[in-house]
Amino acid sequence: MDLKSEEALAYLDALISNALGKGAFSFKEKDLRSFCVTPEEIENYINDSSSLRSNTSFASPVFLTGLELLGQIFGLTELEQQILLIISAPEIEAKYERIYAYLQDDLNRKYASIALICNLLANNSKQKLRILSCFLNNAPLLEFKLIKIEKTDAERSWISEPLRLEPSVRNFLLGQYFIEEEISRFCQIFSPIANKEISNDIKDIAENLIREINKDRKIVLNVIGKSEDENNKYAQKITSCLGYGLLKVDSALLSKTDIPKNETLKIVFREALLSGSVVYFSRLDLLYEEGESTAKLLFDLAERLSWMIIISSEDSYIPDKIPENFSFLRVRTKELSPKDKLILWHKNLNKLGIAEAENLSKRLTHIFNLSSSEIEKVCHLMNNNKILEPTITENAIYDFCRRRTIIKQLDRLAKKVDFSFEWEDIVLSEDNIEHLKEIVTCLNYQYHVFEDWGFKKLIPKQGMVALFMGPSGTGKTMAASIIAHELNLELYRIDLSQVVSKYVGETEKNLAKIFNVAEGAGVILFFDEADALFGKRTEVKDAHDRYANMEVSYLLQRIEEYNGLVILATNFRRNIDEAFVRRIHFIIEFPFPDEKMREKIWEKIFPKETPLDEEIDFKYLAKNFKLSGGNIRNVALRAAFYAAEEKKKVGMEHILRGIKRELQKMGKTFKT
Repeated sequence: MDLKSEEALAYLDALISNALGKGAFSFKEKDLRSFCVTPEEIENYINDSSSLRSNTSFASPVFLTGLELLGQIFGLTELEQQILLIISAPEIEAKYERIYAYLQDDLNRKYASIALICNLLANNSKQKLRILSCFLNNAPLLEFKLIKIEKTDAERSWISEPLRLEPSVRNFLLGQYFIEEEISRFCQIFSPIANKEISNDIKDIAENLIREINKDRKIVLNVIGKSEDENNKYAQKITSCLGYGLLKVDSALLSKTDIPKNETLKIVFREALLSGSVVYFSRLDLLYEEGESTAKLLFDLAERLSWMIIISSEDSYIPDKIPENFSFLRVRTKELSPKDKLILWHKNLNKLGIAEAENLSKRLTHIFNLSSSEIEKVCHLMNNNKILEPTITENAIYDFCRRRTIIKQLDRLAKKVDFSFEWEDIVLSEDNIEHLKEIVTCLNYQYHVFEDWGFKKLIPKQGMVALFMGPSGTGKTMAASIIAHELNLELYRIDLSQVVSKYVGETEKNLAKIFNVAEGAGVILFFDEADALFGKRTEVKDAHDRYANMEVSYLLQRIEEYNGLVILATNFRRNIDEAFVRRIHFIIEFPFPDEKMREKIWEKIFPKETPLDEEIDFKYLAKNFKLSGGNIRNVALRAAFYAAEEKKKVGMEHILRGIKRELQKMGKTFKT
């Protein structure tokens, strides 16, 4: 059967006519009386060749060519192609809905069934068995999910149920391919890119792959690199050299689906074949957490449905077992040097007309670990945004950079601190204020000192660690938020109750997630009550002590490797392991406020919009009540509610009532 020919549908008509002539179908007279299609009408449909030409839809030639292509792609036999033709006919010709309903003696049965196909194609029981075998689960039509058997009636046998094309297969046959909706949440297809955008080294890799393919080898290509965006682009360029698109599978999203993995992956490989793409798994290690059964299934499907798969990973990926006819190859993406990133930022910021582009480029290069394509995407988005906001601010650029990162993953183990205090809001000694400003200065000029002045050779680790010491409520969190505000960075307080685990290895795993996500995302990590995690290592007396010390050692390593700012807050310095102290760049003490400082805190604590009674004596409050800044803030808020209830200005009586409640909460006696 030549499916390129428009005579294919005429062939189907001949099958129907032949089956009718030999009495393959029988009808009850009483049913025909109520049926709207007469035998004469069916005969006219079949015999009138002009009707075929006039009623054939515009897409029929494309459809028929698609049937042949489908047979070639999936290695279908002539019988399987005939079956597909029968199933697909109602998709392009409305008349076949009426014919199939007539042949199956039921107005509602407009689609082919296995029973109908047997009546059309089988002349004996042997041929019928061959047809039935085409609908087994391991046969191509169902194994590759080209068709589906719809269950419409619990009492009806499977050979009588309607057969339908899978939606993407139907679209493929019609020449309008769209990816299957079921997998579109975690899959994306990238078309081949222009040859001029592909470097010679990638073309060389493609030639090596072709040589392996010519040896009748299947290929697993491991693309290694820290930037998933860069890995994706690299893989796309390789497949483009080979004349294929790229079907990217987001392994993180796939691992969260409720659909069985064997069914999902079959659909993925089918879609790759239909779209002329190579399957690419981003961060396959996330999928492998579910066990090696997924890995085996992946190779089994690649064996049958593909000649090449690509997997992305941060480090070299080594599968437990590779089939003998597979070549496992590795390539590593080239990461841009800081200088190259600086040049790219500077060029794009100049195009946007950003003032102080050079200094801003240095800060962006050091703070955000973005790939070249991510930098260009940020600048493209900024350029589009100029339509709504002609003036591009530094804050807006930082915000767009943060959108390219994955800091949302921090939300489970950390809490974003949204305070936006400024220097005039905090009450500390001048020396401490100066010390805090030095942290901001160091972070602002990291690139200049480490890259331009060469300190990177002397000190490879460029991160900064600050230790804030002092009682609760003395301004440690406020100081951290001021630094974040000054640097246009986001501050995340680590929730230690979510991080520290009694199970061996879990604490390290949680910490790894925090540092991996925060790295290069413009995030300051704030460990409040850090002595619970960064405390002194103990003498090893049992297994618990040994594992606790391992956690501390791991923290030392990750803090040194972290490229941003880590702030540790503790009530007492003596609780912190000395090994940490040696690695700390800034140690700032936040003392309990003396009388003079308390007076300043009282004067600053109420917002400018708050109506205050002129008789408030801040000096009296500072002298008679030894409260920390945090306690004073609580009192001010409570006093404001008292005054609002009485519809008065905030006065001494409201503040004293607030102090009484605060002292009671602290277990102290209120004395005026």
